[in-house]
Amino acid sequence: LASVLSSMDPFASPSPLFIREEGEFIRRLQSSLAARLLFDGGYLSEPLMHRQLFLEWLTRFHSKEWVWGNKEQVFRARRKHTQEFSSYYSLSKGRMEHVVAHVLDLSLRVFRACDPRSKASASLRELIRGL
Repeated sequence: LASVLSSMDPFASPSPLFIREEGEFIRRLQSSLAARLLFDGGYLSEPLMHRQLFLEWLTRFHSKEWVWGNKEQVFRARRKHTQEFSSYYSLSKGRMEHVVAHVLDLSLRVFRACDPRSKASASLRELIRGL
């Protein structure tokens, strides 16, 4: 939750200033709203909506393909997945990449501060390994 609270909103924000055709603007606005409603799940909470969005991104990342290799290969796979995921759910690709990078950064920082034998340390180790 801390990561998503301090990240920019990854959902697309269509604006009539940039989308001249009214029909296209309405279509994109409806698509963005549908994605927000899907991830909100009726809780009416943006932090929980963003958390659910990240969890769905992570689940699909690992169910879609076996992620392995060096750091560069994993990074490329992560970016490719983020591109596809963002396009499917009407998200801003750059902001979604920022959310994922922020989760990884904060996880690494907390992991270094944890007792290596703690349950939190083990959970963070697996999350970091998965990103």
